[in-house]
This record gives sequence, C-alpha cells and structure tokens, in this order.
Amino acid sequence: MKAVAFDVDGVLLDSYTCLPTIYEEMGKKFLNFTGLQASKFSRFMIEAEDFNDYQECYPPRRWWSDALKAITIASDDELIENLSNYYWERRMSLSFLIGSCHEIIQRLHEEEVITVILCGTDGIQGMKRQRIKRAGLHQLVSEMLIVGENITSKREGFQLLLQKHDVEPSDVFFVDDKPRYLNQALRLSINPVHFKFDGPLRLAWQETLDPRIPTIEQLTEILKFL
Repeated sequence: MKAVAFDVDGVLLDSYTCLPTIYEEMGKKFLNFTGLQASKFSRFMIEAEDFNDYQECYPPRRWWSDALKAITIASDDELIENLSNYYWERRMSLSFLIGSCHEIIQRLHEEEVITVILCGTDGIQGMKRQRIKRAGLHQLVSEMLIVGENITSKREGFQLLLQKHDVEPSDVFFVDDKPRYLNQALRLSINPVHFKFDGPLRLAWQETLDPRIPTIEQLTEILKFL
C-alpha cells in the first residue's frame, strides 16, 4: 500500500443520517406542515432523493420542483432557492465524522502512505469542497480530487493520482461505500475496499458488488492492508 483514496460521504463523513430531519424541518419552516404532515413529507422526499441520488441527479434542487408538484405543492424560484440554502446549511451543520478517521489517516501518514480524497460532485460549484473544509477533512489529506471541480470523473481522478504520485494501480487502495465506483476501480486494477454504510438512502448501495472486493465495517480495518 502506497496510497489510499477516500470517498467522503458515507466513508469519512456521515451526511446522510441527518436527511430525514432536514426534510421534516423544511416542511415545517417553508410549507407550514405540522406533526404527521411534516413526517410524511420527509418520508416522501427521502424516497425522491434516494431515486435521484441513484440516477446521479445533483443537486436536489434540480428535482425538487417536480417532487413538490407530485404532491400538489406549487413552487417558484424563490421557494426553491430558500429550500436549497436551508438544506445545505443544515446538512453541513448536522454532518459528523465517521469513526476515528483522524487517527486512521494519521497512522497512514506515519507509514508514509499517500492519502487523498477522491469524491463525486454535489452539483453546485464549490459545495463539496466547502463541506469537506467545514468538516475539517481537508487538513487530513495531501490532495482533494472532486468531480466537477478539478476532475471530470473518478476515473480521471484515479489516473491523476497514479501519474502525480508515480504509483502503480496495485499499490493504490480506494475506499467507497457505493458498489458502482468500487467496481469501476477494480476494472482499473486499483484495490477497492467496500465500506459498509447504513443510511436512509438505499438504491445506490444495493447495486451488485463484485465478490472479489473486500468489505469493512470499521475504518480501522483499512490498516490491515498495510
């Protein structure tokens, strides 16, 4: 092991568990829902976000108007903008680091292992970088490769990592929670490691994982590959 690339959401940062709470708050604050109405609204929006996350339709504001229309709620640009601002601010506030990621990455540094963040887009320029910095994760790694900002795809991110640090694919490990990207890494001869994450969204996590890919349930288990 000479380098480890970490995805962010669902690996280093739990930004998913808070989503039902955020949608319930949004229903109360912006749509005047109370009690059971707000809870039902939250469940509906979680189902919609689950589907659109699976389709890689980012950011959520792209589909909110249609989702609201489906439950006979009229929306305009001002409402969507207010919902978006509230959603991202609350998501950053309620997200939390997973496990002892600080200590794990520090241990990798002590072993002279290169650590980078390699993650997907939020669909809003600069938002993923802002969330990473808000969580303090940018201080832990040597580089951040973010789709839609400084790379066009995770595949390009892998290629840049190999070239910049002069390492072979067999020396690189990639930790992600979604099978889609782990399977892609395997096809590139990079060592994928599946981090098992259980959150309110399901579809993208239920895709078939190549049986050759190992699964870990605690981030500390990545150290066994040293």
